[in-house]
Amino acid sequence: MTRITAEDLAAHTCEHQLALFRAVFPNGAPVTVEAAAQARAAGLNVQSAARRLLARDVWHRYNTLTAPIWARHRSEVVALRARYDAEAAAIQDDSEIAALWDRYEAEAATLLDNRDAEADAVLIELLNSWSAMPVRGRYPRKAEGHTYSRKLPEEERR
Repeated sequence: MTRITAEDLAAHTCEHQLALFRAVFPNGAPVTVEAAAQARAAGLNVQSAARRLLARDVWHRYNTLTAPIWARHRSEVVALRARYDAEAAAIQDDSEIAALWDRYEAEAATLLDNRDAEADAVLIELLNSWSAMPVRGRYPRKAEGHTYSRKLPEEERR
């Protein structure tokens, strides 16, 4: 897969995200870390799009590869919050607490951006590692009457 188009996303994406994708990438998005960063900056949900586009086994591989990134991010956020709580406990002035909170939010946003950039790099590597990336098929949208429910064979219903 070298490019993701609005047509690739149409069956799997809400109208708002699809319209935003078309506005940001009118000719489709190249499969690059830079494009993923541009998509995130524009408000597109890269994770959600990947989850809907990738074949189940590839999505599971992505989750396996990014699990350490997510675990490290959680521990960094917990440590950051503990540091904030400790510092805030020693402050009496509301304006100093507000300034401390602003610093905390800025640091938390940086941690989030770093996590997303690492996860995007893994995703892009996966997307580029197959010449013919297995992509989930196009399914009718729920608005067209499809419920996405799986009918069990007779023997499995019992």
